[in-house]
Amino acid sequence: MLLLSNAIQNQMNGGDNSRVGGLISALPLVALNYMVGIATSRSKRLDAFIEGRPEVQGHHGGLYPQVLLSAQLTRHELDTAIRAAGCESIQDVHVAILGNTGSITVLPKHSRA
Repeated sequence: MLLLSNAIQNQMNGGDNSRVGGLISALPLVALNYMVGIATSRSKRLDAFIEGRPEVQGHHGGLYPQVLLSAQLTRHELDTAIRAAGCESIQDVHVAILGNTGSITVLPKHSRA
């Protein structure tokens, strides 16, 4: 969307205020986005390559430092997400997952009453 808006903005601000100029800039981007959408919906491998896959950062109170390192995620960032989920430490976490959107989902362990 940012590429599309930038392409159209350049047409509008560059002196060419015509609709044809904007369409010439926007059409290839829209077509490419459509083709990538079709290709990723038909191929799981291509979808995983382009979109990525969620990665488990911690499970049952344990931490996977190699996964943190490969995801370029710091312990501080993970601890912040853990506290935001209402857990005090990694020991209170059932599972922590880094999604392909960059968000960290933390599911706390169920407390036994």
